[in-house]
Amino acid sequence: MRTLYLILASMRPRQWVKNVFVLAPLLFASKLGEWPAVCSGVAAFILFCVAAGAVYLLNDIVDREADKQHPHKKLRPIPSGKLKVSTALTAVVVLSAAAVGAGLLWKPVVGGIVALFLLLNVSYSLKGKQVPVVDVLMISFGFILRVVGGAYAIPVPVSFWILLCTFLLSVYLGLGKRLHELVTLEDGAPVTRPVLKRYDRRVTLAGFLAAGGAAVIAFGAYTLSARAVANFHTTNLVYTVPLVILGIARFAMLARDRRRARPPTESLLTDPLTLGTAVAWGVAAILIIYAPRWLS
Repeated sequence: MRTLYLILASMRPRQWVKNVFVLAPLLFASKLGEWPAVCSGVAAFILFCVAAGAVYLLNDIVDREADKQHPHKKLRPIPSGKLKVSTALTAVVVLSAAAVGAGLLWKPVVGGIVALFLLLNVSYSLKGKQVPVVDVLMISFGFILRVVGGAYAIPVPVSFWILLCTFLLSVYLGLGKRLHELVTLEDGAPVTRPVLKRYDRRVTLAGFLAAGGAAVIAFGAYTLSARAVANFHTTNLVYTVPLVILGIARFAMLARDRRRARPPTESLLTDPLTLGTAVAWGVAAILIIYAPRWLS
């Protein structure tokens, strides 16, 4: 039982919230009120959670020596020695096979996308994370695969606008994490991610701010686009843009706060302002998109 607990802990369940991108097509395709589509979206979400868990296990196996030098990561089951590498590798194989196999049996296209997601992340763990910019782009493509997988699961056409917004937002988050690591290094933190030596702080900050601004503009343009009007029969979604700006600005503060030891992407899960903004945006978007139908 303890071994299962350690495996689950290494799968980082708190990080599975990133898989909410799988459900984006469900919301923006106006399928939230259709039970079959909701069930399919949730099923795809679960598959990506299992796959992501396998990826986190593999990542901890590959990085275990470097993680031993990190003040927080060294406490994880694998670098601390509480979970054997052989046991973790077995779990990676079983979880990966389960996610891909279940996907192929359910919907072959979704299973194929889950397999691509795993291959992308294996490449990232083994080599991609060592190449500047490429590491962030690989993370971003992982988010895009989540959205595409969710779209095919329902199924609905893959929206260019959702893909664009997802890409820009994920680049923003990825660069924000790198920026925070660079800021922390200035305070004498150990270099546990070698690729940081090849990142320039000013260039990273410029790219970070540009990606954040572009994400806001792209989402604003989407709310006023012909596709959005055709789907929602209103442009009122544009009134949620201030909440998007607030969320983007708050993450920028977290990314540049050297007092926070944990990555800003983890701080998002506990920061009251971020969580409140996300809930407010979600409620507002659902009411704007669905309330007219529910009340008619």
